[in-house]
Amino acid sequence: MVSGMSLPAYWISNFISDIIKTYIPIGFIILISVFFDCNYPGVAEIMMIYPWALVPFTYVTSFMFKSETGAQIITLFFHFLIAGMLVPI
Repeated sequence: MVSGMSLPAYWISNFISDIIKTYIPIGFIILISVFFDCNYPGVAEIMMIYPWALVPFTYVTSFMFKSETGAQIITLFFHFLIAGMLVPI
């Protein structure tokens, strides 16, 4: 590595930063839902644990692709597809 950082330290710091970055929009969503009085039971709790499922899943699936662009497009499409299918009617 150019910076001299060990591989486990790199991946752990990258994982932590990705988790933190996902909590920023989640915080805004929770604030907006409180501001507009659209609080649904359990939604805030699900949003708080969602990054702990999303980030590791994305890391694991990224190793299935040869190009970064293909991995990003397919993974984003998969996340939107699954999220759209799991929304209750």
